[in-house]
Amino acid sequence: MKSAKTIPFLAAALCASLASCGVEPIPYDGPLDPVAILEFSASPKEIRAGESASLSWTTNDALFVEVSDDAGAVLGGEDLAVSVGALEVSPRRTTRYTLTAFGASGTQRIAQVRIAVDDQGPSATIGAEHERIGLGDKTRLEWTAPGAISARLLAGEVVLLEDAGLEGSLEVSPEHTTIYVLEATGTAGSTSFAEVKVEVAPVITSFRATPDGPQVEGTKVHLHWETNGADSVQLKGKDVQYTAPAERIASGAWQVEAGAGSIVLVASRDGVEATRTLSLDILAAPTIESFVVPGEVTASDVRPATFKVSWKVTGAEEIVLRQGDGVPMFLEAKGERAVTVTTTTTFELRATNPAGEVGKEAVVAAIPPATIEVELSADEVEPDEPFRISWSTTRAIFVELLKLEDRVAIPVKELGLSGELELRVKETTVFRLVAKNEAGAKTVEERTVVVTPAAN
Repeated sequence: MKSAKTIPFLAAALCASLASCGVEPIPYDGPLDPVAILEFSASPKEIRAGESASLSWTTNDALFVEVSDDAGAVLGGEDLAVSVGALEVSPRRTTRYTLTAFGASGTQRIAQVRIAVDDQGPSATIGAEHERIGLGDKTRLEWTAPGAISARLLAGEVVLLEDAGLEGSLEVSPEHTTIYVLEATGTAGSTSFAEVKVEVAPVITSFRATPDGPQVEGTKVHLHWETNGADSVQLKGKDVQYTAPAERIASGAWQVEAGAGSIVLVASRDGVEATRTLSLDILAAPTIESFVVPGEVTASDVRPATFKVSWKVTGAEEIVLRQGDGVPMFLEAKGERAVTVTTTTTFELRATNPAGEVGKEAVVAAIPPATIEVELSADEVEPDEPFRISWSTTRAIFVELLKLEDRVAIPVKELGLSGELELRVKETTVFRLVAKNEAGAKTVEERTVVVTPAAN
């Protein structure tokens, strides 16, 4: 390939040598050489130092091509594509590139293109996925250095990566708070710096109270903690200020009283703090949120009343329901229970815990049922023959007369608590008297009046 390319040059050199020796060179009597450069361009035409651009060309009937910069350096070697080709370049300053196309007869065609390089100096940026981590955790650094020709990564003054690349990332797990620095260098030796601080906090493995939860005021509570990597531990609260000695930093305990409120454990490492909070509240007495029983029921020795008692209690360790002087019933925090009474009864609900006892009472009035006595002047009549119905009641507050038609009760009249009423019917009829007591319970009596055909 090379010998084929150099034939025209050797011929020309030979001719020049012969001419210098006084020998007339033999003129080339071959066909005209149509070699041409159809296109030579750069993309992009403006870049920053450290960036790359692409030179591309199209030629016609060239035997080979050559690309050189304005310093005369030939680029790309002997393997450049001829008809259609491209070459990536990374100039450090504004550069003019020359494409030379050579024909078979030694004819040359030249084209030039200029790439402008913005050499304002490099810039550097660096960041961390997490700028605060616990001891033993990891974070990822990411950086870019546009306009630079080289970059290196440092942890403090220690070089982590001598050649960090102009863009990259690295997972790190520092043992102490560390400032990571990206140093980017430009073409003229100018530098740019960027840094990110990764704070390393100690780890609070546990922070608990014994006994836990709200306690009776004055109860002694032990606070226990375990830490990893801390160089100091403090307890802070409204009335609590404690600094653990060196031997109690990794694991320790301290006694306080219930009611101290919120206690904050502060663990530090190189000035970076981790915190955990416990609430030491005073135990309050139980709360009876609801206690529901009916105010009155209809009941007597011969007619007991059964109903449900419901309740809801919070904060209790023991809940007891007592019916009159009966045996205590132990309950859950929320529920209902069926009970039976024959007389007016007092129900008492009591809830207790170490902080105290609360209770509620409810009286269920047992209202005896109403009684009603009914008499008919005649229980058998002719059509439209008048008859009388009389009644008397005890413990009733309301009386009503109804008649049944096809098993449907139809109101006839609201009555007094006792009295007499004249009625007429055309056919056999069932009358119903209803008496209600103060609890709304009904007492019912029915009478039938039979209608017979009139005698001829």
